[in-house]
Amino acid sequence: MPTEIHKVLKIGSKNLTIYKFTGKVAEAQKHLETQVSGGGGGGGSYRGTGGTAPVTITSRTITHDSLFLVDQEGKERALQLQGFNIACRPTNIVTALWAIPQGKERGHYYAIMNHSTDTQFINDKIIRDTVIECTNPLGNKLVGCLGMVIVLGICFAFPILFLPYIGYLIYYFMAVKKNVALIKANSHIPDVEPW
Repeated sequence: MPTEIHKVLKIGSKNLTIYKFTGKVAEAQKHLETQVSGGGGGGGSYRGTGGTAPVTITSRTITHDSLFLVDQEGKERALQLQGFNIACRPTNIVTALWAIPQGKERGHYYAIMNHSTDTQFINDKIIRDTVIECTNPLGNKLVGCLGMVIVLGICFAFPILFLPYIGYLIYYFMAVKKNVALIKANSHIPDVEPW
């Protein structure tokens, strides 16, 4: 089963095309990355007294999965995934879904179904980021941030203008939530016969 269009959804003002690829796992690798950050500390003393600031250290672990799938026709696809933590092994049959917003050439994998173990892995953050990309009327993040600063500045200068902005934000976040649910509802992966 080669790469094929699974669904086309209308998200915001853009069409979102969901693609799927089903194949048998030829190889699976997993790597863990730990990011550590810290701050604080330091201090000073004056005439025998002083103090220090507390030190805070945080860490997070990110799972990277690499899957090599081969479909029934021998076509191979390499999947580089981050934040899924997929359980699979060679010979498992797996389907991957990814979404490409209108006007883009690439998208991100957001759902993986291991048919052999009947387990589905969904990355909610990727779905949410894709929906925001499709529904953000201000375009990219920099323009969105600048627009927000300007709108907030005007609203603080004229408080009565703040109410419609609050209404718009509530509407926007409700629309994002609704469209995330729409993508999830249209991400059902049908069963596949083993080969």
